[in-house]
Amino acid sequence: LHALAGLPHDKQIRCNGDVLLNDNKLLELPRKQIAQQLGLLLQEYHEPFPGTVIDYVLMGRHPHLHAWQWETAQDYERVSSALQLVGLSDFQQRDIQTLSGGEFQRMRIAMLLVQDPQILLLDEPINHLDLQYQHTILSTLTRNLAEANKAIVMTLHDVNLASRYCTHAMLLSTSGQVTSGSCHQILTEQNLSTLYNYPIKRMTQNNRAVFYPE
Repeated sequence: LHALAGLPHDKQIRCNGDVLLNDNKLLELPRKQIAQQLGLLLQEYHEPFPGTVIDYVLMGRHPHLHAWQWETAQDYERVSSALQLVGLSDFQQRDIQTLSGGEFQRMRIAMLLVQDPQILLLDEPINHLDLQYQHTILSTLTRNLAEANKAIVMTLHDVNLASRYCTHAMLLSTSGQVTSGSCHQILTEQNLSTLYNYPIKRMTQNNRAVFYPE
């Protein structure tokens, strides 16, 4: 995900080739232009500076503002809508330092929704979220972005969430083997048993595939 976002990566990892964004080399584009089209959610992030939830989420609009331009009423409406989607409508004036891990994660996702990029790169977006918000957030993201003809690329350790909310999957094994394709083709008992080096079984519940260790 760091490579796809054009960020520095571990020097021990050798990367070849170029990442293209709308047929342009990513590393040759201004970061502001990249941020208008590409959003990134890292797995762990700690904000060292104090501020309110609304101030933090408003930063998602910065790539779309001109120098010295203030946020508009429409920008604030975007913030209110995003906070409502992630269940933080009553948190606008809360100090971000007082948020729980799950609340902080939902706030970060709200900022990405306000940023409104064409592509979202998400590293474990359900990190710190309880069961309710795992499904609420993934359902909201996949539904809203699909309706807007946008894309999500995300890492998930929960194969059942991947099966439910993703259209395609890429399995990366510790041996370096890569298997990719549609979820229907790739998420099989054989492939997952090989990936996890443990027998995995599949059952169907309410027309959904559910995987579990044998």
